[in-house]
Amino acid sequence: MPGAGRKPALDGLEEMLADEIVELRLLKLKVTRSFIAMRGEMLALDAGLDAFKSSSHWVTNFMKRHGFSLRRMTNLTTLTDDQLLQRAVDYMKYLQSRMANLNLQRTLLMDETAVYFEDARTQTVDLSGRRHVIMKSTGFASMRVTVVALVWADGRKAPPHGNPQNSNKQAYHEIKWAHFCSLPEKGLGGQ
Repeated sequence: MPGAGRKPALDGLEEMLADEIVELRLLKLKVTRSFIAMRGEMLALDAGLDAFKSSSHWVTNFMKRHGFSLRRMTNLTTLTDDQLLQRAVDYMKYLQSRMANLNLQRTLLMDETAVYFEDARTQTVDLSGRRHVIMKSTGFASMRVTVVALVWADGRKAPPHGNPQNSNKQAYHEIKWAHFCSLPEKGLGGQ
């Protein structure tokens, strides 16, 4: 029966929130589930509904009631699961082939992490059935700095180092998509 069941906790306020989401998406701005939860609680507080809590369950039901779904930005290229698995297998084979020759006291383990100037998430809440999902961008989505964490293979902390490309070229190798650094006995810069 239409109209049966419990009424939504925010009732008329939900319409305001749904309209706000549609407006944000028309501006191509990203809308997340956490944004919906936060705005729901803010609207409830403004309306004097102090007991309202915007749980994950509430957000899911709100999205269903108003025809929203979590969508992924279109036109992105991603690796398939098979490609990702093959890269991991290739990397492990490479590491195993190098283990016998490694001096753990002279080997640095490093991890590079990109820190982007713009939120890299590509999901937004939008109306179900939309064919194209576009989000506004500052144009700096691909601009980033690379943070490099280093530790000696024997467990000692490593001091910060400059860009490995400026040091001994033989000490730093790029193997397809993975990086490996093994220092000569003198270390970086003859240390």
